[in-house]
Amino acid sequence: MTDDELPGGFVPLPTRDPLLCPSEEKAARETANCAVQLEYIEHLVLDVRINVIRESHLLELHRLAVEGLFPCGGQYRRTNRTAKLEGGGATHVPPEPALVPGLVREALDRINDPAGGHVLARAAYALWRFNWIHPFAGGNGRTSRAVAYLTLCIDLGRCIPGTPSIPTRIAERQDEYVAGLREADAAPEGHEHLGLMTRLFATAAVETLQAFVAEAQRRKEQREP
Repeated sequence: MTDDELPGGFVPLPTRDPLLCPSEEKAARETANCAVQLEYIEHLVLDVRINVIRESHLLELHRLAVEGLFPCGGQYRRTNRTAKLEGGGATHVPPEPALVPGLVREALDRINDPAGGHVLARAAYALWRFNWIHPFAGGNGRTSRAVAYLTLCIDLGRCIPGTPSIPTRIAERQDEYVAGLREADAAPEGHEHLGLMTRLFATAAVETLQAFVAEAQRRKEQREP
């Protein structure tokens, strides 16, 4: 254990995130990390054939999201601060760090339970809830989107073909993403307003499949004499 690590999987949260790469390389590294996350999801779904998302899977998805970017990979935050969406937007004061592991496990129990609702609703819940818990010092949005996508893939027993991927399409619809987070955050305690988030996730899934079909048709036409 190094001096800046603590027991229980927590990592100190500095006032300013220490970027491990030159700032001009950050966007390219984020894109590359997203691709590696998708490869990991494909491995879990097609090779390992998992039927539930475990805490270890969440931590690995986060580690992959921030690899080469921040030193907090796969470790929960230990301090609190206001969370802000990547690129600006909604702000949120996350729960105390001591509550993070329990909240993460509760969220995973809900996501993994088919009785918790249709898979799109559970994916939308994952997309919002892990942003709300904000378990990590950075990379929460990318990890939330990956978990939401993994939720759908497990239910279908396969990954969704087509590019850009579902997580990328969600990230690109920043206004709808922020609106969905705000709607869910504003719900009274004990209630959930995930209509906007569910529609956003469903739209991203449909668009990804449409792109795959269109590309397949284009290739077919190119092969025909």
